[in-house]
Amino acid sequence: MSQKTEDESQIRLLLSLLQSLEKQIEQSPSDINSIRHYLTDILSLWQQILQTQEDSVTILTEINRSLRLLETDLLILQSARTPKNFTQRFLIFQQRLKQAIGFCTLILTKHG
Repeated sequence: MSQKTEDESQIRLLLSLLQSLEKQIEQSPSDINSIRHYLTDILSLWQQILQTQEDSVTILTEINRSLRLLETDLLILQSARTPKNFTQRFLIFQQRLKQAIGFCTLILTKHG
């Protein structure tokens, strides 16, 4: 398999995991443990991708930033003390997740 095909395959897997996380939070927004599990898998795959990816550094930097902020947002979400605060943080988490999905889609569009 060529490096480009392997890179694309890894980005597709990352996109799939991000979309699964998106569905999970739509179905069970308060299930922090499940969200954390998905995010851990995503971050692990991301580390593998960074080691081999030859794509635009700018896009990779933005994905990296989004994933790190998702990790931080999850910690803040977990510590939310009021329903209003939880809802606000949850919406920020969703927005950041959609942003990461958009960057992955951009890479795949560029390859395809």
